[in-house]
Amino acid sequence: NTFTVDSIAPNAPVVTAPANGSTVNTTTPTFSGTAEANSKVRLYVDGVLVDSTTANGSGAWSKVSAALAQGSHTIKVTSTDAAGNTSAYSNTNTFTVDSVAPSAPVVTAPANGSTVATTTPTFTGTAEANSKVRLYVDGVLVDSTTANGSGAWNKVSAALAQGSHTIKATSVDAAGNVSSFSNTNTFTVDTV
Repeated sequence: NTFTVDSIAPNAPVVTAPANGSTVNTTTPTFSGTAEANSKVRLYVDGVLVDSTTANGSGAWSKVSAALAQGSHTIKVTSTDAAGNTSAYSNTNTFTVDSVAPSAPVVTAPANGSTVATTTPTFTGTAEANSKVRLYVDGVLVDSTTANGSGAWNKVSAALAQGSHTIKATSVDAAGNVSSFSNTNTFTVDTV
């Protein structure tokens, strides 16, 4: 009879996704990484064993998470080989679940119904703090800016033709969630 004695634990596996410090826009992110080939990978979310999967012949593994709450979470894993030896924990990645779109931004200037005496008015308003604000002039995406830590934003327009125009905006948070459109302000450029 031939048999193999294996009392050596696998090397600690590696979690690659979600990346440490990242934000995901789904409550069911895919966890992935590498481990000893064909080993059983146990997944610990927020320190609790929640699932397992098997690494393939190259050591790659992935598993879609059960639904997670909004907010900060951690993922770490262990690897158990065919002989039952279990590795040390992998790296621990901290990530944030944010699947909620930001509130619609507000355009405050140019005010609705106003007339501006410049072809390059400054658009201003408020949005979710630190979000990307996309600006739509006359229904066309023309530019973007970033709201500051208090949510205020402003952007000088490219040159506009004389006459009536509209401005509206959307807000995109760090996870890529897009708000609904802001209010639409109609204003007139009159420099003559």
